[in-house]
Amino acid sequence: MKKVIFPVLLAFLITSCNPGEEKAEKFESVPGDTVATVDGEVITDLVLKSQLPEIPGYLLNRKQKEELVDQLIKTLVFYKAALEEGIDTLPEVKAKLYWYKRSLLAQTYLSQKLLNTPVNEEVFKDYLEKNKDLLNKRVDILLIFFTDSTLIPKIKKDMRYVTYRNFDRKLRKYQADPDVTVSYNEDQNLGLILLQVPDALADQIKATPFGKPTEVVKLNDTYGIAKVLRVKNSKMTQEEEKILFETLKRVRKEELEDSLYRTLKAKYEIKIIRRNLK
Repeated sequence: MKKVIFPVLLAFLITSCNPGEEKAEKFESVPGDTVATVDGEVITDLVLKSQLPEIPGYLLNRKQKEELVDQLIKTLVFYKAALEEGIDTLPEVKAKLYWYKRSLLAQTYLSQKLLNTPVNEEVFKDYLEKNKDLLNKRVDILLIFFTDSTLIPKIKKDMRYVTYRNFDRKLRKYQADPDVTVSYNEDQNLGLILLQVPDALADQIKATPFGKPTEVVKLNDTYGIAKVLRVKNSKMTQEEEKILFETLKRVRKEELEDSLYRTLKAKYEIKIIRRNLK
């Protein structure tokens, strides 16, 4: 039988990872039933479970559990040796431990808040029905994103005259400009494209006649403009429907995350000490 290898996360072996806390607070507070000890420090069944892939119904047989315990013991032995040599007092190690705990808690909090995606089969069918005209079109579409506002008149002029035959020649001058991103998407489902661009630009694409450039849209720290160069009617394939469903779930989760972040951000005092950004 092929040996099963599992990742062993250091943070689960060092549960108290704020710099300056006492070493005596480090593993003893881990909940669960003890399955092994190393010089008095415990490994519990919950620590074992924390190392398993997050797959519903995923179970280990007895041999796999023993292999995992062996790996945890090995890590804990090295951990204790590291403490004896004072590695936990190194500034860079303290900084990593400090941030790992906060990152883990933040990710867990966010996962719980976004657990129930607002996109289910019923919502998806309704979305397909409302957007069937867009979803049954394939397009060649040109997208340009840039940061320098002084380029707006020039890019608008270039977009006015660009076609699917000359776009490469017309826009070649922007290839060396790191602040300009030119994206040509050929024979793509229009509905999928609209889901993957910022909402403000998607609205412009829907409102602009095919063959004409959209207005330039301000997108946070960048600007965007688009032009559909060619379009044809084509029924969405089953594979594209699957991709659309997953894309729609991802986009809705991102929207919820952004909304949650804006709400929470207003709750806390935030300061940036720019002079220390060396």
